[in-house]
Amino acid sequence: MLKYIFKRILMMIPVLIGVSIIVFMLQVLTPGDPADMALGADVTEEAKDEWRESYNLNDPIVVQYGKYMFRLITKGDLGLSYRSGTSVNAEIAYRFPISFQLALYGTIVASLIGVPLGIVSAKHRGKILDSLSRLVGIVGISIPIFWFSFLMIMLFAVNLGWFPVSGLYSWKHWVLPVVTLGVLSSASILRVTRSSVLDCISQDYVRTARAKGQAEGVITKHHILRNAMIPITNSIGTQFANGLGGSAIIESVFVLNGLGTCMVTAINSRDYALLRACVLLIAVAVSVVNLLIDVIYTFIDPRVKSRFSSGKRKEAKRREVIDNVEAGEEKPTGKA
Repeated sequence: MLKYIFKRILMMIPVLIGVSIIVFMLQVLTPGDPADMALGADVTEEAKDEWRESYNLNDPIVVQYGKYMFRLITKGDLGLSYRSGTSVNAEIAYRFPISFQLALYGTIVASLIGVPLGIVSAKHRGKILDSLSRLVGIVGISIPIFWFSFLMIMLFAVNLGWFPVSGLYSWKHWVLPVVTLGVLSSASILRVTRSSVLDCISQDYVRTARAKGQAEGVITKHHILRNAMIPITNSIGTQFANGLGGSAIIESVFVLNGLGTCMVTAINSRDYALLRACVLLIAVAVSVVNLLIDVIYTFIDPRVKSRFSSGKRKEAKRREVIDNVEAGEEKPTGKA
């Protein structure tokens, strides 16, 4: 297991390097001068050139990339923001926990909605509950996230006055953005859960369990749901990664100072230093989430864990099986 985790961590390195290279290439291809956005159009060219020199923007892009990666690897320094001149590390340290909590709470809400509805839909296939659940899934995938966000604000904030519209000053401020993200994300989890549970329901071990007289709740928990959890877990992890990296619309609508609004601001102001940091952090977070999903697989299904055992252990088990078979074949059968 540790060897597998170490290999996955090593595989993350070329992915992150590739992401950083792409971000730097976008800096070259994107029109607009960061100096104009930072200093204004009325500043002299000498002042702009001096500003570019202070941020190493006059160097070739290869040199800029080398200096950036050297500071990042040796010091963990993400540079200075072009817009404010403050440390990008401090900006990210403030904004990342907001996006992380939003993605985490939204994924929990999505799981609490999508998994039970998916199970109910599969267990009542072809009935009214199945039709209603599938309708919820189709509607959840089809609704634009910005439209649903404004709908939640109009209903629960403006008309009913139950929750505030923006900011993060109490637990009530989390309700609308978390529920909005959770409800829309639950549609994908519902569809995956329904499909996975339907595949398990038709298996022979489920029919055998029913023939033995086991309770339906026991069959659902121990035979159906446990075997269906691998694709469900993958869907939940995917929704968390999407919520972490793609919540810019929700954060903008509800005025949350997370990574989403940070990336939008960085793009509009040509703040490439801040944008690079956000993209790299999201890439690291998604890679770590995928690694955790693979590790969770081993606790759900013991058959997956057997793939992570060392080659010597596998070879020893294989030789043991062969020796047992050969010993059984050579065992005397007695007199005819």
